[in-house]
Amino acid sequence: MNKTILLMENKKTILDAYMHLLEDEGYQVYPAASLEDAKNLIEHKNIHLAIFDIRMVDEDDPNDISGLLLAKEPKYIHLPKIILTGYPSYEYVREVMGATENGIPAAVDFVSKGEGINKLLDAIEKAFAQQIQINEMLKFHWTNEGPVSFAHLASLLITEEQTSAFSDVCGEIEDLFRRMFFAYNQVNFARLIWNRQDEVCLEVYAYRDGVEEQYLITLGQKMLIDSQKTCFEKLAPKSFLSARWEKRFESMHYAIIQWAYPGINLQNAKLFTNFFIEQTEKTVRSSMETFFTTALPAWHQPKSNNTVMNSDCRSVWSPRENTKTLALEWKAILDKMTLLYKNRISLTALPDQGNLLFELPNGKRYLFPDPVHYYSEMDFPEWAKDDIVPGIGINHTNRLLVDGFQIIIADFSNLQFAPKYMDYIAMENSIRYELIDNTNLQSLLDFEENLAKLRDLSENVNASNVEPEFRKAWNVILSIRQAAAEQIDPDPLPYFQYLLTEGVRQLMNVDAEVHYSPRELQHWLHNLGTTSILCKRLAEKKEKIHQPARNITNSGIEIDFNKHEVRVNNVLKELTPTEFKLLAYLASRKGLLCTYDMIIKEIFGGEIADIQTEKSRLTTHILRLRKNIEPDPKNPIFIKTISGEGYRLDNNG
Repeated sequence: MNKTILLMENKKTILDAYMHLLEDEGYQVYPAASLEDAKNLIEHKNIHLAIFDIRMVDEDDPNDISGLLLAKEPKYIHLPKIILTGYPSYEYVREVMGATENGIPAAVDFVSKGEGINKLLDAIEKAFAQQIQINEMLKFHWTNEGPVSFAHLASLLITEEQTSAFSDVCGEIEDLFRRMFFAYNQVNFARLIWNRQDEVCLEVYAYRDGVEEQYLITLGQKMLIDSQKTCFEKLAPKSFLSARWEKRFESMHYAIIQWAYPGINLQNAKLFTNFFIEQTEKTVRSSMETFFTTALPAWHQPKSNNTVMNSDCRSVWSPRENTKTLALEWKAILDKMTLLYKNRISLTALPDQGNLLFELPNGKRYLFPDPVHYYSEMDFPEWAKDDIVPGIGINHTNRLLVDGFQIIIADFSNLQFAPKYMDYIAMENSIRYELIDNTNLQSLLDFEENLAKLRDLSENVNASNVEPEFRKAWNVILSIRQAAAEQIDPDPLPYFQYLLTEGVRQLMNVDAEVHYSPRELQHWLHNLGTTSILCKRLAEKKEKIHQPARNITNSGIEIDFNKHEVRVNNVLKELTPTEFKLLAYLASRKGLLCTYDMIIKEIFGGEIADIQTEKSRLTTHILRLRKNIEPDPKNPIFIKTISGEGYRLDNNG
């Protein structure tokens, strides 16, 4: 490995002399006779150490500290520097050796030209040993599962401006790994977990004295990696122990973070996409249930610093603030997509009606509300403004790994404040658009129409009437919605509103000038159909949304539907959405038997596929409800069990 040094000196004779002396010592030297030369070399060459003269503009001007100012520029603070000057002073030493705003000194050493070459060589050797620390003896092993070389990694990350310096980019990336694993003997590169423009995630195995350590490494443009680290530090809950970042290093263009996953065997962990395809529906649902009931609630704790996000839900989630601009952009997208794909689908906007007419090549026609038009006029209820929490923001299934029944987050770059529903919706959309293996648009629209008919998020509808290739996706999506019902609210209205909002964002996130692949078009059309169907469903519910429910008072139990509160003997009780709904149903039939079948259909909805499973589920909720409202849950006075038949809320509790 060549150790590279940038040497900046405005006197050519001195520059040449020092350059030859350093080259004789085995260093690769890049000479810079001006500030501009130095900047250009730093930004286009893989520089390990810089040596700066202080006076770079006017050697005779005692106020010229241009070299010093360059050393202190935040853009170059990552680069270790030695100040070499013929005008040493205590003031200069203090200025460059003191910590900057980033906590990093502008220079690591200060050498007077009068002290001779040996003093400079000692300072260089010390800098490489203490500040730069590149493991020259580290061995790399490339498996056939992921990237095959540093050139391969560079090709995934390099920008157009960097293409002329490709070999330097390769060296820059290699040095980051040699610094990250300075105390190790070997690093094995396994899977490329995910990659997107300017950023990748790798599975690596590091060896030190024969002991293996497993990590995920995120590597990419510095701003992106730092954003990921900042988001994790600000938003990850303290109780989140399944991942932690351990080290971070940076170069001129890139940064690298080492993520540890205690207790996880990364070799056994599958990408969620593969896990979904390979495993049974029951196994997939069990893993997701664990994730939604244990991991996700830990993230969804309100933070005290999210007041800005709470201010206006629409400003957070609207693709455009100006609805007129939104309408014009949407019309341009529709016109272009219709023109480009006229042989696959006909889209006709009916602005007077606020509708879209779909016509498939087989003659099948659908008339749906125009989702963008509907969205622009949709009113978000007041509760939406108070529902903002830290969210994971998983928008692709390959950002997740599964080890046994534990789902692992492998990407923290999308952490953000968002409504609670958005993590559930992101996962549902990933299943819908990434894992359904069907390209028949009519079948997809029929699937979405059936999903939109659900009266309640907790509804468990038998999949026997769903086409076979859709059944796993159908049941997994139902399990996601049931988790949202349990953790947030079973009412489908807010869930569908947020689902529509995210759908509109994606519909607008296209470039009408780009000719998309058939698969990308399929996703866009699927999304258009999904959001249009949601609009139809929301429109049907519109009249019922704001109807105030009648409060119920029953023998010490008071149920206030507007406030969503329950009081027992004037004491406020904290109930889950399902418990509230269950108590309200029993109270609406006070004194009357509510059979198991009646309660299950009302509370959980749909057909009863397995009565014993549903009865067990109901019993669990009854026990929790009794624990909340009964003075003595083991001897209930309100909710009575009618053996073998069901339950009854007594009049004289």
